[in-house]
Amino acid sequence: EEQLKNAIVPKFKRQEIVYSIEYGEIGEIEELTVVAYLDNYIILCENRETSKLDWVHKDYLFVTKEEAQAKLKELQGENK
Repeated sequence: EEQLKNAIVPKFKRQEIVYSIEYGEIGEIEELTVVAYLDNYIILCENRETSKLDWVHKDYLFVTKEEAQAKLKELQGENK
């Protein structure tokens, strides 16, 4: 019970569909599939359209597309 209390539980599960924001000149939202974890912060994901693999920081992954859009708008508003 003590071990479970102190366990690090990943935010996303393997094979779960998630949404990532790519922030830069052009903000885009990508639909990805979680493949593996480097640690609890960096997650290997596969782009569902291109099958390209990429490492993504957990702060840029979201469960829904709407959450990703809201965060992208927030970030764009900070840099105006």
